[in-house]
Amino acid sequence: MVQHTLEQLTPVFKQKLYTVIGAYRDEIRPVVNKYSYVIEHAGWEQGLGSSIAEGVNTITRHADYDGILIALADQVMVSQNDYLTLLDTFDGTQIVASSYSGKNAVPALFPAQYFPELQEFNSDSGARALLALHTNAVISVSLPQAETDIDTKQDLTEFTATASESGFLGEGSN
Repeated sequence: MVQHTLEQLTPVFKQKLYTVIGAYRDEIRPVVNKYSYVIEHAGWEQGLGSSIAEGVNTITRHADYDGILIALADQVMVSQNDYLTLLDTFDGTQIVASSYSGKNAVPALFPAQYFPELQEFNSDSGARALLALHTNAVISVSLPQAETDIDTKQDLTEFTATASESGFLGEGSN
């Protein structure tokens, strides 16, 4: 899943791709190193919000960007074109968020003015709370495929079966 997501993001961000890793970092790092800079988050057990904060803190110490896209490796149906659509919608002032199941969520692109809030995250709460707080500053992009995420082995089994039947995985995939 991580490799698939990075393969979608790499053509979009080229050499400016960062990946926060925590759990299973020793197994994941060799894959991530091929595609992006690695940000190792020792406090990953604190949850997704703390991983977002670690990523934004590290990125802003090393580079000056006008926005940061937050994407999750478990949203395997999101494609390179979807990420490009989010970027094309970005105006530098408003948050650009994926919209599915009646809500705004990630992947989402946050302008620099929201970096301080992202850097304060310290729990398992992800970006959704910030999107809800700033609902008037969000441009929603319909991305129903982002609803598919794989959180458990059962999710993976079901996705693999469905994706194989539909041809999503292609020949030789597992």
